Amino acid sequence: AYEDAATAFRDLLREDPADLDSRLGLARTLSWSGRQMDARAEYLNILAARPGFGPATLGLAQTHAWSGELEQARSLYETARAELPDPKDAELGLAYVALWQGRLREAHEAAGSLSARYPGDREVAALQRELDRATAPWIAGTWSQMDDTDRNLLTVSRLEGGSRLPVGPGLGLSYANYDMSSAGSRASIDSLQATATWSPSWRHEVEGMVGLDRLKTPQTSGTSVMDWGLIYRFPLGLDVGGWIGIRQEPYRYSVPLVVNEVVIRSLSAGIEGSFGEQWRFSVGADGWEVSDGNRRVGASLSARYRWNRGPHTLEAGGSTRWLDWSKDLDSGYFDPSDFTSLGATGRAFGPVMAGTPLDYDVTAELGIQSFDAAGSSTRGDPYYLISGRLAWRFSDAGRLELFADAGTYASQGAEDWRYSRAGIRFIWTFGGGKAP
Repeated sequence: AYEDAATAFRDLLREDPADLDSRLGLARTLSWSGRQMDARAEYLNILAARPGFGPATLGLAQTHAWSGELEQARSLYETARAELPDPKDAELGLAYVALWQGRLREAHEAAGSLSARYPGDREVAALQRELDRATAPWIAGTWSQMDDTDRNLLTVSRLEGGSRLPVGPGLGLSYANYDMSSAGSRASIDSLQATATWSPSWRHEVEGMVGLDRLKTPQTSGTSVMDWGLIYRFPLGLDVGGWIGIRQEPYRYSVPLVVNEVVIRSLSAGIEGSFGEQWRFSVGADGWEVSDGNRRVGASLSARYRWNRGPHTLEAGGSTRWLDWSKDLDSGYFDPSDFTSLGATGRAFGPVMAGTPLDYDVTAELGIQSFDAAGSSTRGDPYYLISGRLAWRFSDAGRLELFADAGTYASQGAEDWRYSRAGIRFIWTFGGGKAP
């Protein structure tokens, strides 16, 4: 139906290219069908011919909001609110942006104002239902299994849940069991963690974590490790944000790591955002201090170009990473010096078919890596990374996800090391709504 409507509007525009009503109808049809970039171009054409035309500014804001570009959407909704004779739709858009950004207090205030001015309005009532769902509690269960060519088998079972309070803070609790086998030896870690998030002001968020891990082997009664973490996210401009965080947790991967009671204390920081209409970028740096006396520093940079093909979103770009360990120890993890990698990345995500409850997300990366380890030097070693997720929203409240990834990126082993992982996740949101 959308394609037929778009064809009809294009036929009208061929007869009269200056017909702004037909161009507005085409832009709306493209946007409703998921073709946000195409719709955006049509809205911009309208605004070039008629600056300050509120319906086109509103539609342009919606293309950004429905593409997840919430800061751009917020600015355009504020402009549309001043241009439209009735600002209801722009204010609805601003309320949804606040909701999706986790600014629940602001969203509730906007919904209350709209309800008072537009009693009985169906769209305002739908906004209120979404706000109620945003504070509904949720639970999730995940199971995954990973193995590699070093004879490590890691099985993770996780149960977690949480909720957001109507005034904005979020609370969460998780329990996870890490069952490990390495060359016939066994070990496990039981991890219990509590998290809390709080937004002191617009686009600022603080997240804290505290927990306890129990490390066990058949030969020991168990050792306890305190987990903790704190991360602060903040704006650096309209389209750019930064973060800085500290964290302490055990290194959960293999039996030797449990036997050696390896714990990581890390400091990380980064910047991510967009420039132009379609470029995304991320820059990060981190430092590790390990309980066995080792240290690691690292940095990463990535850039991706995004475009739409119908309801599908595509990305292509590249990434480079560097890390360096201070020591080459025998504690059960790979600790190379002067590790560098350069890769090309592609990604596609969206609905499996328009109008179906199935969606997908697939990423692939190909590149080369170089490092020094165990007295030898590896240069130009090719690697690959591939990951995929298929999700089924079987009801307003329930979602089921299947995921898998595999690769030869030398994060845990040297040249010719490979791993694969697969798992399943179930999410249920009480009262319906979008799962986390």
